[in-house]
Amino acid sequence: MGLYEAAKDAFKIAKSLNNIELQTQLLDLQEQALELVAENQSLKEELALRKMEFREDGMYWDGEDGPYCPKCLPAGVKGRVSQDADGFWVCNACSTSPVSAEKPKDW
Repeated sequence: MGLYEAAKDAFKIAKSLNNIELQTQLLDLQEQALELVAENQSLKEELALRKMEFREDGMYWDGEDGPYCPKCLPAGVKGRVSQDADGFWVCNACSTSPVSAEKPKDW
């Protein structure tokens, strides 16, 4: 059982006991637990971005998944690069072309 669930269950008990002060403290604890969960998720996402590999083609790859924009990824944005109708490689997040018009050799 996580901290949030434990605080939620304790809040129900405090409510049944009509203990307002304890209810307030438990609500604060629930809020802190939710903040920790959000922070943990953010750290996991940041770690996943840092594990991506920068390849010879000038793009970031996550194993075989990619390519991702070398301009956006360091800023924490997972911008996917794809070829537009004119054959240029463009990032879907920043709308710039991080590589030349030619398809890199190992794609």
